[in-house]
Amino acid sequence: MRRQKGGTGRRRLATALAGNVFVPIAGVASGPVLAHGLGPTSRGELAAATVPFLLLTVAGTGGAPEAMTHFVARGGAVARNLPRLAVVTAATLGAASAVGIAGWGLLLMARMPREGMLVVLSAPLILPVVATALLRGTAAGLDRWGAVAAERAITAGSRIAALVGLASVGALDLPRAFAVMVGSQVLGALGYVSLTRAGLARAKGGFDRWVPTVSARHFTSYSARIWIGSLTGILLSRLDQLLMTWTTSAAELGYYTAAVNVGDAAIIVSSTVASLLLTSDARSRDNHLLAKTSRLASAFTLALAVVSGCTAVWWVPRLFGHAFGAAVPAVLWLLSASVLGVAGSIAGACLSARGRPGLRSASLLIALIVNGALVVGLTPTYGAAGAAVATVGGTLVAAGLNLVCTQRIHQIPVLSMVLPRPVETLAAAWQEFSLVLRKIKAPFISVRRIPS
Repeated sequence: MRRQKGGTGRRRLATALAGNVFVPIAGVASGPVLAHGLGPTSRGELAAATVPFLLLTVAGTGGAPEAMTHFVARGGAVARNLPRLAVVTAATLGAASAVGIAGWGLLLMARMPREGMLVVLSAPLILPVVATALLRGTAAGLDRWGAVAAERAITAGSRIAALVGLASVGALDLPRAFAVMVGSQVLGALGYVSLTRAGLARAKGGFDRWVPTVSARHFTSYSARIWIGSLTGILLSRLDQLLMTWTTSAAELGYYTAAVNVGDAAIIVSSTVASLLLTSDARSRDNHLLAKTSRLASAFTLALAVVSGCTAVWWVPRLFGHAFGAAVPAVLWLLSASVLGVAGSIAGACLSARGRPGLRSASLLIALIVNGALVVGLTPTYGAAGAAVATVGGTLVAAGLNLVCTQRIHQIPVLSMVLPRPVETLAAAWQEFSLVLRKIKAPFISVRRIPS
């Protein structure tokens, strides 16, 4: 086994991290622009139009991108039939999702005519977005993090540039904002121009070194199990906004959307680490490293949440506009949810990487039911704050079940993933966390082939 130089490994780690944070940062950065340009009511209407597209895009992948990452990363090579299996799975479900989003748009038109029409018009764009997700999964499995970073940078950069440009000339309205939010995801596919057949051959030393085949049954089983988890996970994070379209006012949905921008910023660290662990832990299982990573990521998220929460009354109205001062209670609840969910997110990545994605999916499904019930019960009276409380409830259920499953199956104690140890003080946390991230990335640095 041949290793590349440490400098190259660090550069690849930095590239992987950058690729994972581009889109969340873009979401956080675009939040204030949309809030100032649209106001609470139109911001809520934009969420009502974009959330169905996001949900059905994830539904259309069928778990194929994650399955590509898993099977490619596990062996360090690409099976000849993997692309065909992935394309058939995603094309079938992508077409069904396009029909589904058109149907949802027609239903939404009864309550919000303009927003419903935008949803209907976006239906054909689901297929190219699903194709981009397949390319992302393949690139991640092949350690082509530069391509992933390029896709995320194009998506994020085009979105922010277009929104800022429209806002600066006073032309930012609901239809244009929707076109930017959806269109930027399609443009991201340009980041994978280098991921051609010839490029893959050079990367892997020729197609003769590819794995002969992967069982269609094995691929379908894995992708279906992780798809349920992915779909349930995105539903858990966005179902509240979907239901709020019907249970409360557009203004309350606008307040809650602003709060979600803040919550997304708080979980960038944990979501990035979980994404990296999905690939590295599939290759090399290390219980001690996983628990330590979870503790340190939880500590960083807690520190960020405490600082942000204590000053939220001051910066939320200034960042999003004074009309969004009513979003502060929801911000505080979502910051709490971000801290509570870190260890559970990493435990879920562990279950998926070690071949038990169905358990993670089951945890998320139960949490989704709890979250949906709380949203329906709380938002008619408490609006955005009620939706945030519902998120806390769903997060607690999902995180708790993932952690318990990880302890029972892989013997990783729950407390070892949650509670920092005395030596892991915040004063030394950054240095410690940097070392942990290098270890997570270490399997990416090696050049591996599985036996023929």
